[in-house]
Amino acid sequence: MPLPELFVESLGERDIDLVLLEELNASSDFRFWWLQQVHIPEPCAWEFMGVWHSVSHPTLGESDIVLLVRQLTHRHVVLVENKIDAPPQPSQAERYRLRGDAGIKDGSWDAFTTCIVAPAQYLDVRHREAGYDAAIDYEGIKAWFDSNHEKSSRSAYRARLLGQAIDQQRRGYTPKQHPLVTALWKGYWLTASSEFPELAMSEPGPKPAASEWIQFRPPSIAPNRRIIHKLTTGYVDLQLDGAAQQLDQLAQRYRNLLGNDISLLPTGKSVSLRMVVPVVDLFGEPGTQLDSMRAGMRAALQLLTLSRAIENT
Repeated sequence: MPLPELFVESLGERDIDLVLLEELNASSDFRFWWLQQVHIPEPCAWEFMGVWHSVSHPTLGESDIVLLVRQLTHRHVVLVENKIDAPPQPSQAERYRLRGDAGIKDGSWDAFTTCIVAPAQYLDVRHREAGYDAAIDYEGIKAWFDSNHEKSSRSAYRARLLGQAIDQQRRGYTPKQHPLVTALWKGYWLTASSEFPELAMSEPGPKPAASEWIQFRPPSIAPNRRIIHKLTTGYVDLQLDGAAQQLDQLAQRYRNLLGNDISLLPTGKSVSLRMVVPVVDLFGEPGTQLDSMRAGMRAALQLLTLSRAIENT
């Protein structure tokens, strides 16, 4: 009987979880590389405390992988969500952040980073990080195994397994269109294009049910900035990527530019200038929500103007 070409017929996320769990536990080189990918400063200075799989909070759900490191008395945890081709759950990234906050409150760690791991195509469909502090694609992990200095058969096996997961995602997952959400995005785009052309919103294609954020990156905005209308939470954010450590300095620098309707706050590794607007129902009729959508667009335009102003401060 001929043997099948694939040594695992169908990979599940748990299969990849266990590969990552073992490598993070057994390989200091891999841990060092991993901490670099999630933007932990001076990764070689951290002591490994442990790594766990499928850690559940009684009310806030489950983290696929939890990696804990320590520098002196400061403990930092990396909370990892792993995806091959399953669609994201609503507010999944937010629940990771809530679990991170809960761990700080109960004394389990002092700081946290949230991370999504998935094939690159999966991440690109969802605007890369989509609410997580960091993203690591399978292709990068596979490349690490491919270039492993030991050139062991074990590393070759790991690389082949990651390659199979990447191919499986390419073959097997297409975001399932939700007709109501797609119609809402289309109606939003029509209004934005005719009334707020400065936002340069791209015409949307089919949208799955979890498409909660509309992002604007007009040509005039700086490369490390983006404006995001978070429809279901009623926020419009001007996000300054990677600026969280400068929060105090930015608050001082921009204090004369921010009115009572704009707040400055950390959002993951970034800083956001936020305006509160009416919530938009993803599954509601676009025509009945035009006032709420326009309020979001006006806020986005105001933040775009502010973005140009703060470049000169």
